[in-house]
Amino acid sequence: MTILDMESKEPVAAEVSIGTLEPEIVTEKLEKTLAVGSHTIKVVAEDKDYLPYERNITIEAGETLEIEIALGKKEYKLVLPKVYFETDKFEIKPEFYPVLDGAVKTINTILSRGSNITIEVQGHTDNVNTDAYNLKLSKERANAVKNYLVTKHGIESTRLITKGYGESKPAASNDTEEGRVKNRRVEFLILK
Repeated sequence: MTILDMESKEPVAAEVSIGTLEPEIVTEKLEKTLAVGSHTIKVVAEDKDYLPYERNITIEAGETLEIEIALGKKEYKLVLPKVYFETDKFEIKPEFYPVLDGAVKTINTILSRGSNITIEVQGHTDNVNTDAYNLKLSKERANAVKNYLVTKHGIESTRLITKGYGESKPAASNDTEEGRVKNRRVEFLILK
């Protein structure tokens, strides 16, 4: 197991707990032999600027897993309700207009803290379809949200940057429909 910074891909020192085993400090790489079955991995970075991480894994008999965990920093995530999309669609569902309308005050407050601050509108998809298609679809989702915020609420378009991540940053497992629903989303990230 390797723990990395999500942005720089540099190793991050962290305390790692696996199931009922004693926590260990990981600075480069952790190798463990685990019993067959389900285990919960919990990661807490020594640097408190990182968000904690938790993941469930299942070990099959004779299986070797190489796990890379990318930790994100706390200060950059803009905590707003997410906007979810239908499969293969980038149109905003009507029930999410109030979500975006409610987020405008927070977005404007953050942008007012400095002219150098921008917000990245991040589009995501599930893993249905090809990587290239999902990248395009995720960018269209981000653009749809940005266009709504600019046209309906007058947010300066240069302060909102759109980026499509395709299926590369899932919020949940793509193995179930419930997980795929959570992955078809738009989120916001503060950039300085």
